[in-house]
Amino acid sequence: MNCFDCDATGRNTPAIAVCATCGAGACTDHAETSPQLLRHPNGLGTTTLPNAARRIQCVTCAGAGRTA
Repeated sequence: MNCFDCDATGRNTPAIAVCATCGAGACTDHAETSPQLLRHPNGLGTTTLPNAARRIQCVTCAGAGRTA
């Protein structure tokens, strides 16, 4: 699989990850990693696990998720 953003500019770069939001392939230049808290239902509430998971997104989806 090749990077979607690089392909749009005519480059042929292998993808190192798949965006968790849109599913596009992303190379090292077009991938962003952020922590994601995992929560599980527990009785009448929710338990948040102590360690965050890794969430990888393309730069387009990561930018769309940021607040101004």
